[in-house]
Amino acid sequence: MKPRRFALIMILGFLASFALGMLRGGTTLATYDWGPDAPELSVDNPLERRFEPVRWTLADDLGAAAVQPGTASILRRGPSGSFLVANYRTGEIHEIDPATDQSTVRARSLPPALDFGFDETGRLWWIPDSTSQVERHLGNEQGTATQRLANPAHRLARAEDGRFITMEADTHDTLFRSYSRDGRAGRSFGRFLAGDAQDLLILEGGLAPMEAGGFVYAPHYLPFLAVFTFEGELRFTRPLVGAGSIELPRIVRGARDSRNIEPGTRVRSLTVHEADGRIAILSELPTGLQRQRVLDLYRSRD
Repeated sequence: MKPRRFALIMILGFLASFALGMLRGGTTLATYDWGPDAPELSVDNPLERRFEPVRWTLADDLGAAAVQPGTASILRRGPSGSFLVANYRTGEIHEIDPATDQSTVRARSLPPALDFGFDETGRLWWIPDSTSQVERHLGNEQGTATQRLANPAHRLARAEDGRFITMEADTHDTLFRSYSRDGRAGRSFGRFLAGDAQDLLILEGGLAPMEAGGFVYAPHYLPFLAVFTFEGELRFTRPLVGAGSIELPRIVRGARDSRNIEPGTRVRSLTVHEADGRIAILSELPTGLQRQRVLDLYRSRD
């Protein structure tokens, strides 16, 4: 076969494959309605953002020796003012002292950790990706201990008495499950979508324990926050600033049979934390092509 004819066949084959992918893409795979734990979002009376003057001073760039661009995970607060960050490429969990930029490898997780933090005893814990377990570091030269979970977990929040809740990594009829201090599975709860499928593609978000007890949940792509007790009781939900009445996105087939959200939903919350009676959510402003981020503060009580 002549080189020119072979090249033409390759190009035509690529175009046909691309066209087939375009025809298959966009096929609706799932649609959802709001469930019983969803907030009331009113387009008639949305919350308005009130800006307050704050001066931020850039002190230093930290963690360059621990993580490189594209390898860093979420940040977690550590003991004595330190913070934790994981390197997804190496599986290392680093503790960084912001005063000295000194980085210490506290653990290595293979597969890499989805979530991590310090428990009530000051020991590091982490959730290895695609597993149904929580690993805990027992201290120098003592190795690790494993707690088995009822299902694979995506996120975890711990109470001061050792109880914890997980956000389910797989699709179930509820989003969260509670556990006792010794790891016994308890109540499952959290139904933001109607039916028996709490789809993590739509509901993925952040968890944070609260000083007065319970935890706060803020989904990345939906404009609300929800506060629960560790027993699974819903205390309250609250719309985020600028949230009106919205339709839930649908799941469509993307390239190579991937599952995508449509319409492309902008990020409503990047991280969530709670301290001093206020819930802090780092949000992105809808300002066109250039992304601007703002720290919104909400009361921790209804």
